[in-house]
Amino acid sequence: MTNFINNTHREVIKATMKSRGYNKEEILNAVCIIEELEKRNVKNYDKFRNYLFGKICEKAAFRDTLTEGKVALIFAYNGFNVTYLGHQKGPDLLVEGFGHRFYVEVKRYRKDITTERKLSQYSNKGELIGYGRGADGAQKDYNILCRDILEKTKQLPKGQIGIVFIWSEDDKIGKGDFRTCINMISDESLKYKYERQYKHVTIHHIGSRERLTIEEKQQSKNLSGILFYSKEKVGPDFWFFLNLKAQNPISRDLAERLKKLQKPKEFF
Repeated sequence: MTNFINNTHREVIKATMKSRGYNKEEILNAVCIIEELEKRNVKNYDKFRNYLFGKICEKAAFRDTLTEGKVALIFAYNGFNVTYLGHQKGPDLLVEGFGHRFYVEVKRYRKDITTERKLSQYSNKGELIGYGRGADGAQKDYNILCRDILEKTKQLPKGQIGIVFIWSEDDKIGKGDFRTCINMISDESLKYKYERQYKHVTIHHIGSRERLTIEEKQQSKNLSGILFYSKEKVGPDFWFFLNLKAQNPISRDLAERLKKLQKPKEFF
C-alpha cells in the first residue's frame, strides 16, 4: 500500500491546518494519527481521511472526527481489527477480533462545553434553550453525562453488542461523574459493586428527580457497555462499565480485554 502522507502531502496538510489557526501540537498529532491508522490497516481509512479534512474549516467538527480516529487507533493498538463507519449514519466504528464483534459510538466533550451548549441548543422554533447547568444549577454534570450516553445509544444497532466511548477534554466531566452516571444506569442492587470498583473517586448523591425515567431505563438496555477516558491521573487509562442489564451483553473475555485497554502513549 502506498502511504497517503508522503513528505509533500504532509507539508500541505501542515500548511493548511496552520492557516486555519490550529496550533503546532494539534497539527503534529493529526498527521501522526492518520499515518498510524493507515499503518495499522484500519478499514475505510481513506474515507476517514477525506471526511476529516473535509471538516478542516470547522474546528469543532474536525476535532470530533479526529477523536473518532484516536478511538479507532486505540482498538487497533490493542490488537483489534477496526472499520471506520463515522462517515455514514449509525455507529462510528465496527471492532472485531479475538472472537468478538461490536460497535462503538464516540462522544467527545470539548473544553468549552458549557458555552458551546448554551450557544448551540435551540428549539425547533430557533429559540435558545435554557440549559440546566445554569443559574440554579439544576442539572449536574453526571446527569448531563448520563443523558448524553443514552442519546448516543440510539446510534447503536439493535441486536448487536454496542459500546459508547466517552472522551472527555472537559475538566467538569470527570471520573467522579462517570462513577455516579453508571450508578444511575445500574440497578440499585449493583450499587456497592461499582462503589468498590471505583473507590478512588468521589460518588455524588443522586437525587430522586435525577433517576432514569422508564423510557430511559428501556433505552439503556441497548447499551452493552461504556468506556470512559479523561486526562485525570486517577486509576487506569480507560474506565469500563459492563451493563449487566443489556439485551446484548458483553462476554467475560471481552469485558476483561476492554478493562485492560492501553493507549499508545506516543499519541495521547
